[in-house]
Amino acid sequence: WSQGTTLHTRHFTASRGWGKPLQVAEGVAEDAAAIAAMSRGGDVLISWLHPDGTRWVRLLSGNGEWDEAVPIAPAGATHPHAVINQGGTAAMVWAHQGAIQSSRHSRGSWSTPRTISQPNETADAPQVGIDRWGQLLVAWRSTIEGQGFKPRVEIFARTWIPLRGWQPLAQELLTSRRGEISPP
Repeated sequence: WSQGTTLHTRHFTASRGWGKPLQVAEGVAEDAAAIAAMSRGGDVLISWLHPDGTRWVRLLSGNGEWDEAVPIAPAGATHPHAVINQGGTAAMVWAHQGAIQSSRHSRGSWSTPRTISQPNETADAPQVGIDRWGQLLVAWRSTIEGQGFKPRVEIFARTWIPLRGWQPLAQELLTSRRGEISPP
C-alpha cells in the first residue's frame, strides 16, 4: 500500500501471521499502481510507478533482505505482470507503444528489456508464467489490422528457455473476427 509517496508492504505466513510493515520505497507516484509476485520460498517482487512515469522494481529475498530498487520499464508502460519462482528467478512483462517487452532477473541482476512481440501489430495485455527451472511463457493479445475496416484480434505466445533464450513466436493461439473466437 502507499501512504503519500511512500510504498509499504506486510508479509504474511501461515505459521506467524502478519509481519511488521516494511517500507519498500520513498518517492513513488501518488497512485503507485503497485504489483507484487511471491514465490513458494518467500521471495517477493514488488513493482511500482515512479513520479516520472517509469516503473521500478525491487526484490525481497526469503531471508528478509531487500535488493536495490531499479528502473525496469520506460514511462508509458502499461499492463505490467510479474512472476518469481522458488529459486528466485523473476520476470516482468509490460506493453509499451504497441509492443510487448520483457526483462528477467537472475543471479542478482535484471536483463536489458527486450521487445518480444512481432512488428506491425498492436500488442497489449501480456501475462507471464514461470516454472521451477526458470522457463518463461509469455502470452499477449494483438490487434492486427485486416483488409477494410475489420481488425483481427489474436493471441500469441513466446517462451524463454535457460541457456537457449527466446524461442520463435508461437503460431496464433486464438483468432477473433466479428466477435467470434475460434482456434486458427
